[in-house]
Amino acid sequence: EVIVCSPTGTGDELEILAQVLDRMQLQIIERSLDLEEKNHHLAREVDERIQMSEFLRHAKEKAENADKAKSEFLATMSHEIRTPMNAVLGGTQIVLEMDLPPKAHKFLAMVDNSSKSLMRIIDDILDFSKMEAGKVDLDSVDFQLGDVFDQLKLLFRDQMAKKGLELIMEIYANCPHALHGDHLRIEQILVNLLGNSIKFTETGFVFVR
Repeated sequence: EVIVCSPTGTGDELEILAQVLDRMQLQIIERSLDLEEKNHHLAREVDERIQMSEFLRHAKEKAENADKAKSEFLATMSHEIRTPMNAVLGGTQIVLEMDLPPKAHKFLAMVDNSSKSLMRIIDDILDFSKMEAGKVDLDSVDFQLGDVFDQLKLLFRDQMAKKGLELIMEIYANCPHALHGDHLRIEQILVNLLGNSIKFTETGFVFVR
């Protein structure tokens, strides 16, 4: 709003100017109050964000501690279960080498295969807890790839027979049979792949090459 008046303005002009100044002062006061309110609102938002940040930090710490406790529990339980399972596997192998009736040998072989399957599950759980802790170690030993395949055939023989499936396993001629590394990890991977393949195959065969 622009008011033009002479230095020696009339009374009316001075009154108009006073009214304009009053309105400007009122607007300044209103804007100051508005800014003050916005500052209070902003301060509350900052406080809330600080509180939320603290809450999230505590929640993250609790989650990390819970994960650590879970991993430690899994590792401990896996080791505790492995001890009696190793005894079962060792005793079963000894009895299987004895002169047994065919039917008893068949049932004991099923127990042996099931025990080995359970041991692999335990190893998977132990590996999972190690991965979460960032402490996965790989073995480095000499082994034959054919021996791994033979073990897998024995492990899945009964499961394949129940579903009427055929398991075909082939190693390329140019693929080295004598290897150096972690044969248990390779076996674990193949067990998982074969287990899923057999689970979702209704008829025919499963082919590993």
